Amino acid sequence: MQRIALLLDAAHSARVEAIWRLLHTQFGVPAPNDGAPPHCTLHAAERYDAAVGEVLAELVSTWSPLTLRVEGLGLFTGPRPIVYLAIARGPQLAERQRVLFEQVDHLASGVDPYLAPDRWMPHLTLTRVPLTPAQVGAIVSCLSSEVYQWRAVSSRLALLESGVRTTVVRQLTLSAAWGE
Repeated sequence: MQRIALLLDAAHSARVEAIWRLLHTQFGVPAPNDGAPPHCTLHAAERYDAAVGEVLAELVSTWSPLTLRVEGLGLFTGPRPIVYLAIARGPQLAERQRVLFEQVDHLASGVDPYLAPDRWMPHLTLTRVPLTPAQVGAIVSCLSSEVYQWRAVSSRLALLESGVRTTVVRQLTLSAAWGE
């Protein structure tokens, strides 16, 4: 699986990684990204065509760094519940995700349908392994005493690839001036 994602600034990456360590220490839950830095996924597919690199380079040349507003704790329910930090889907973030989706979707095979612009819920994943209802309750209870209202700056877009470990295949800097 490959993903295109916004990376967080160093301070907020460290905060997410601290939560991952806490969940591992207290509940035995491994970090969800197998080596990838904390990120907000914009698009994911089984595979991208090689031309995706050129498209991403063009996009980031027109994008300025973006503030991601973390607004609390969330839960994707179902047989494999996922605990996450919710990111507000503001107009600028939503527009960037929509544009990126439109630009790369035809260059991808096996696209994740949950990341289509009308379904996408921006977030930072905290757990990915199967959890029992008791574990979900304990994790949410443990984390719910904190207030998660952060303003994280993202100035990098990455192409990530999952294998034995998740690796950053390519990293690009958002290079337009602030406010453009």
